Amino acid sequence: MLAPLPLAALLLGMPAAAVAETTPTPSATTSATPSPSATVGATPTTAATPSPAPTTMPSAPATPPPSTSTPGPTATAASPSPTANATPSRAVEAAADPAFSRVAVGSVQEQQADYAAHFLATQLAATGNHLNYPDAGYGVWPDPGNTIDAVLALDATGTGGTAAAAATDWVEANLEEYVEYPGTPISTGGTGKALILADAQGRDPRAFGGYDLVAELRDLVTVEGRFGSSDNDYAVTINQALAIIGLQRAGVTLPAASVDFLAEQQCADGGVRGGIGAATCTSDPDATAFAAQAFLAGGDTARAARALDHLESRQRADGALTNATGEGANANTTGLAAQAFALGGRAPAHLRATSFILGLQWGCDVPSQYRGGIAFSADSRTATTANLEKGIRATPQAVLGLVGGALPTVVADDLAAGTVATPCAASSPTTTPTPTSTPSASASPTTTPTGSGPTGSAPGTPGTDGPAAGPDSPDAQGSGPGLAYTGAEPTLPLVIATLLLLAGAATILVARRRGVHQ
Repeated sequence: MLAPLPLAALLLGMPAAAVAETTPTPSATTSATPSPSATVGATPTTAATPSPAPTTMPSAPATPPPSTSTPGPTATAASPSPTANATPSRAVEAAADPAFSRVAVGSVQEQQADYAAHFLATQLAATGNHLNYPDAGYGVWPDPGNTIDAVLALDATGTGGTAAAAATDWVEANLEEYVEYPGTPISTGGTGKALILADAQGRDPRAFGGYDLVAELRDLVTVEGRFGSSDNDYAVTINQALAIIGLQRAGVTLPAASVDFLAEQQCADGGVRGGIGAATCTSDPDATAFAAQAFLAGGDTARAARALDHLESRQRADGALTNATGEGANANTTGLAAQAFALGGRAPAHLRATSFILGLQWGCDVPSQYRGGIAFSADSRTATTANLEKGIRATPQAVLGLVGGALPTVVADDLAAGTVATPCAASSPTTTPTPTSTPSASASPTTTPTGSGPTGSAPGTPGTDGPAAGPDSPDAQGSGPGLAYTGAEPTLPLVIATLLLLAGAATILVARRRGVHQ
């Protein structure tokens, strides 16, 4: 059975603070993380009901340093043969759809996203092909919402096919407790998100985990266009957006009223409020990013443009966005915005967002189980269990945005079975390694990228929550660049460089004595 709290966070797979506006917020995240009981590719199991007693913190999982390339899992539960959807998915037609003008991403984003995919595949396997939600009051609980996010992130990178299939099997096996939480009616957000997963993975959303997800959502929609009520959507605007995107992917003609109802949550500044029908219309960047994707999925490009304009207006010079719950600039909110920017064709804004995300990626200066993951924020980059838990929840959203993926369009298309680990030396350095070259400044915000990807970021600029940390600027913990570390020892190159300089000086001196002029 899934955790009794916090339900909306479990449905959305987001930090609890992102839904605190309308749902109970759990106690502060503890550093309790279960020791991995399986290796990559372990057979999926159903979620066991944990004891409500808080768990104690075990030691960090010991994993060997990853090789440059890791094979796919060696054992996994047999996946059911994908069943053709009853109606064609619009996701596979998205590239040709004029409503979507996705931006191209460069090799830097793709390479680093591959390393992040390895991090996710490893974390999925470590706990039985799913991710967990750490809760201070109830221990660790299986988290289908964030598991779905991780699968979609793997799909977007084109890697981790075996891990994605095993995790999808796990979600399907546990779907009833996710979409129809005990004692409550079927959930709007959980059903919409499960539909997105099924379609992306090539499963039949009309026969997934014992549910016809399309019929369930269509039965929920009211005359006013809302999918259910506060009993179904928990008054969370994001759940309305997920339902719209899910039905769009299934090829269902959306009721015009459902898109209009979402539009009623749009504030005067173009942003979208987090709580449905909240008395004061205060824009929430997370809800706005989901809504922008839903507007595009529903063909409402005008409202999507207003939402995207609002997100751009909130973007800092270093590319980051801050959330509405006081946690400051973070990879989760910025990743969601990057998804919306990519889907809406906002290339410069997307490039700035990915530069910030890359600056939060763990490299070779941390234990192997962190490498490739993306820290939630600049002040959570140190290698602690609590920060690892935050990174597990932030990385899926960040990766999808990093590679220009989005919920209406991401699909599992010829995924490589395995993943690629961050290339590091056999022995991890204890201090931040020095880059072999200094990244150049990123493109000007007014310049459309050429597709080569960001090579750096704008210098950190003070914001309302303090100085920003870019990929080539050390953060408060002294962490270095977020791009791949080579792990090479810099002493030998420095010695060689010094000898070359001395040789050059000697040559110039001899040349001058001979009267040679350059």
